[in-house]
Amino acid sequence: YDTTALVTRYTYTELERMTPALPDYLQGKLWQNAGVWFCDRRDTLTALRCYHRALSVDTTQTSTWLMLGLLYEKQGNLLAVDTIYPKILAQGTASQVSVVHQLLSERHQKNNDFIGAARHYRNYQAAAQQVIAARDTRKILELQAEHERLKAAYREYRRTTLLVSVILVLTVLAIVIILQGRRIIHRHRMRLEKQMEANAVLEEKMAP
Repeated sequence: YDTTALVTRYTYTELERMTPALPDYLQGKLWQNAGVWFCDRRDTLTALRCYHRALSVDTTQTSTWLMLGLLYEKQGNLLAVDTIYPKILAQGTASQVSVVHQLLSERHQKNNDFIGAARHYRNYQAAAQQVIAARDTRKILELQAEHERLKAAYREYRRTTLLVSVILVLTVLAIVIILQGRRIIHRHRMRLEKQMEANAVLEEKMAP
């Protein structure tokens, strides 16, 4: 179900009327996409409404919490941000956690709290390493899967090549047998013709 197409086609009010008919997981996805859509168009208030609607359907959407937190961060609403970031640090993915620690490290640094900045920066590095490790693992798994696909394709190629070779050999043998048979038939026909000629000559000599 393409929720992005709905977001780009309808206004907030129209989306509000149609979403109750959708399953909860689609409602959450639609409102999250709508928040991104309105945020890109600098309609911050509507984007905030969309993110809150998405979270009203599913409060476990850490990606929506992060988008909402980033929007509040941009507005300078740190009170709202400080209620959101702990949710992401507790439940978010390594990638989301790394973003939050990076933002908190920068904030502490601006406030001359270098100890806090260093703490969050270390946590940011640890989370970023997890992201890199996960990407490397996915890459290895993808390469292994590709290797298996290539091996299977090569085995199929070998089987096909062997089958073609067998067919070619059998075809050549069939042609040789046919040609050999034709030569035998031709020689036999020649002998018969000579025998018939000899018999005809003999009959003429024996005739009165």
